[in-house]
Amino acid sequence: MYSSRRGKSVFYQPNSGEIRKRETLVTSVPGTFVPSSVQLFPNPNTGDFRISSGSPIREITIVDSYGRSFYSASFRSTDLQFTLPGIHPGIYLLQLSLDGNVSQVIRLVIG
Repeated sequence: MYSSRRGKSVFYQPNSGEIRKRETLVTSVPGTFVPSSVQLFPNPNTGDFRISSGSPIREITIVDSYGRSFYSASFRSTDLQFTLPGIHPGIYLLQLSLDGNVSQVIRLVIG
């Protein structure tokens, strides 16, 4: 038998004593997915990397693992080359604003 309530499903088999519970996780809403056209390479890197996009990049912000923004700049290009001398190894977030009010976050690994 099967019963469902608010995204949670309960399966049970009469006379078996077994009840299995399954929760449904919604990861997207139809019609809101924007395919990624942004590429970051190489990743991981040592502070020298390139970003390529299918649509113009308007703004880039690099945030460290503590949430501190340490680099921010405005552009109007589909292909950018970066050199960040002295950047410490770690995982950073690259926050991009593209044309068409599209935002994207990419993990940047400095090794």
